[in-house]
Amino acid sequence: QTDLFEVRIGSLRIPYGSCQKQFSKEEYDYEMGINDYKSDQFDFVKQKVDIKWNQQVNNQFCVKQLFDNSNIDEKSKSQQMTYHQSLGYYQQMKKKLYQISVQLIYGGKSLSNQQFSVFKTIDYFDFANSNDLVINFDSTFVFPISIQNLQPGMRIGLTLWSIDTVLFSELGNSQDQQLLKKLFDSQAELIYFDQLSKKLQKQIQQMKFKDDDEIQGKFYQKLGYKPLGGIQHDLFNINQELIVGSQQLSLWPEITSMWLNSLSVIGSNTVSLKAIRTDIYFSINSIFKYCQPQNLYYSDVDINKNIQEAVEQDFLTSKKFIHQFRNKQSFYLTNQDYEQLYSLKHDVLDQPEIIPLLLSAIPMHDADSHAKFINLIKKVKQLPIETAMELLDFENPDPIVRKFATQQLQKLNIMHLKQYSLQLVQSLKFERSSFLINHLLNQAINGFQHFGFDFYWQLRAEMRNSLSHFEFYQQIMLKLLQNIKQKDREDLLNTEQILNRTLLIAKNIYQFNKKRDQASVQKYIEILKIDLQKLNQNLEKLEYFKLPFSYSTHLKKFIPEKCKVMDSKKLPLWLCFENLVGEEYNIMFKYGDDLRQDQLVVQLLQVMNSLWLANSLNMRMKLYKIQPTGSFEGLIEIVPESTTIAKITQSYGGASSAFSKQPISHFIQQKQNLEDYINKLIKKQDVSEMNIQQRQFETTPKQRYALAIQNFTQSLAGSCVSSYLLGIGDRHNDNVMMTMDGHFFHIDFGHFMGNFKKKYGFKRETAPFFFTPDLKYCMQQYDELTGGNCYQMFLNVGSKAYNIIRKNNQLLRVLLKMEVSTGIEELGEMKDMAWFDKTLMLHLNEEQADLWFKEKANEAVGTLLTQLNNYIHIA
Repeated sequence: QTDLFEVRIGSLRIPYGSCQKQFSKEEYDYEMGINDYKSDQFDFVKQKVDIKWNQQVNNQFCVKQLFDNSNIDEKSKSQQMTYHQSLGYYQQMKKKLYQISVQLIYGGKSLSNQQFSVFKTIDYFDFANSNDLVINFDSTFVFPISIQNLQPGMRIGLTLWSIDTVLFSELGNSQDQQLLKKLFDSQAELIYFDQLSKKLQKQIQQMKFKDDDEIQGKFYQKLGYKPLGGIQHDLFNINQELIVGSQQLSLWPEITSMWLNSLSVIGSNTVSLKAIRTDIYFSINSIFKYCQPQNLYYSDVDINKNIQEAVEQDFLTSKKFIHQFRNKQSFYLTNQDYEQLYSLKHDVLDQPEIIPLLLSAIPMHDADSHAKFINLIKKVKQLPIETAMELLDFENPDPIVRKFATQQLQKLNIMHLKQYSLQLVQSLKFERSSFLINHLLNQAINGFQHFGFDFYWQLRAEMRNSLSHFEFYQQIMLKLLQNIKQKDREDLLNTEQILNRTLLIAKNIYQFNKKRDQASVQKYIEILKIDLQKLNQNLEKLEYFKLPFSYSTHLKKFIPEKCKVMDSKKLPLWLCFENLVGEEYNIMFKYGDDLRQDQLVVQLLQVMNSLWLANSLNMRMKLYKIQPTGSFEGLIEIVPESTTIAKITQSYGGASSAFSKQPISHFIQQKQNLEDYINKLIKKQDVSEMNIQQRQFETTPKQRYALAIQNFTQSLAGSCVSSYLLGIGDRHNDNVMMTMDGHFFHIDFGHFMGNFKKKYGFKRETAPFFFTPDLKYCMQQYDELTGGNCYQMFLNVGSKAYNIIRKNNQLLRVLLKMEVSTGIEELGEMKDMAWFDKTLMLHLNEEQADLWFKEKANEAVGTLLTQLNNYIHIA
């Protein structure tokens, strides 16, 4: 066993104050009182950024605040602590136990059981030199994998735990408690502590829980475990050489784990000067460079023999068998499933879509098997787009696989690349070579108008949301800015300045968010108008400016008198602009909300709509754009000529109208009789919805009514299907809207994947999707007036749209999976995607799925609780 891979953890240093106070998510997001990121540390980061900026662009241009993480408020430097303070802190930390856990990780999957060190206490306080608490772990961890089988993409995952001895002692008997009191008097008692820990772990594992994670969570909770910091560190450098000798790693603090997914916390913490540091030793005497074996191939004899055996065993080669595994997420697969999958490795030449699953089935401790399979997939000529995308997610860090996937992406046109830019920016986190980075940069530079502009703003948002990749994304942005046209660069930097100024205005108003009286709201509006007038004075120097939504939309100035502060919890800003031809353009600027989840949902709606259109089904969806610009800030495009269902209902007859069938039908009929609006609508009508000959005759209220009902019916069906599959929660009449010409659409996607709202433990949402009697009556009344069959068309179109998504579900799955690494609250791990799998109902055939959707529509319209929820929101 001398060639087994092992590491040794030496001393660990905890800086003074890094574990002194615990903060809630809200305190971190808005108060920024965390010790790890005070002004002295962040000034250091800003200084490094400014230096790199000036060096790399040769002083051609410089924006001081471009990479300023505005969510971290500057505070005065902490004073040097006294000896008395340090002694008290030392005594406080001395009362806790500490433990290191280590495991091998590949692509987000553990290759070994988590190994724990023995329990340790603080050894001494280095007050004279560094104010660090020092723990000498001196623990060696041996992993059941040989050095020769280590591969690029493998990482060592390390976590530091503190253990509350009070909670721990409550689990033991009186004898246990007496021994624990002696814990700090004798290091030998730590051995007893280990024995007690193992005994409790065995008892907990005998209990019945839903899954292993829950067992582990219960175990840690019962023992009073708390993670203080962690890191995932690559075993290989960029030259594919195994890291050897001594390394000092800086851990990411526990506070960041609430909003930074562990998948993205890779590499040492270079942001905080108060990061916990540990010495790690890789017990390898000489440099080991990984070389992809070139002579390891499956022979043609073996391939033919395998195919012949598979043909004889029809259940192995049938499409149905492959489909069965494709419809199961990797976290559902058993060891037996993986063994069966591995037996299908030669089928990749005919069914390349199974490559990601087969890669997960290959035993990673066997480098030869892995190399053989990699050489086999090189023979594949064409990959489906969703397969190529999946090979770039966190589960596939192998550089050869990622190069192969990138080569397949090169066949995509630039508009498809733009549609998936959200996920591609995430996949860059796991890129250990330059293939994907270079490809995306080349496409962004050469096609800046169609892809590069959007790519820049996605990079910008992720840079400000991911501290562990702050400098990484910054470097890509700098490279992009250096190589685009000067005019495009100036436009971007002008937009940066405007966004920074707007953010300061939003922050200034947000600090008064506890005052909700009318006088305060009026004061907010006055502050907003004054600030925007000042900003307009600066904009007079510019010919035009842009917003992150669109490269081609040129704006001239703000219209302060039409801007306002919205009366909602976070006080978002309603901003009105004037473009170069004098038209109005409205957006919402939000501070205090994480808009990345909203952006993801809107992107998935756009992809669904593309799939429907590709199958000759126009659902007349009303789509809009959302662009986060940083951590808890961003822009939302306003759909013109639209209003909420709540306002429609309330204007019809007050809150009690939530139980009436009339409001929606009355609204549509009324709006189609407004001649001024109709003339305006016809001028703006899209050719795809009404050809020129039709426009000449679509002038009567009856014809306009028919068009509005068609818009309503099909967009409502699309909204029902999409909201059901994505499990969109918090659905009430303030979160659904309609345009004057009948387009129905959803807003505010703060809850999805089946995370429905509850009140005092009571489930407020029980309907499959938002579909109430007034929406149904709107179609039925039209049928009565015209003799049509509108409601049946709604059911038929909805079931057809549902089956199209079921047939193309793999693309949507991959897009969701690639966003797990963002740290979005309701998509923090693979199991959060279970709702999507559940609602697809893939065990049903098309006819059965058709009936299933229609049953769900009947169930939704009969759910009285939805109407009650609507009533509460407008009462």
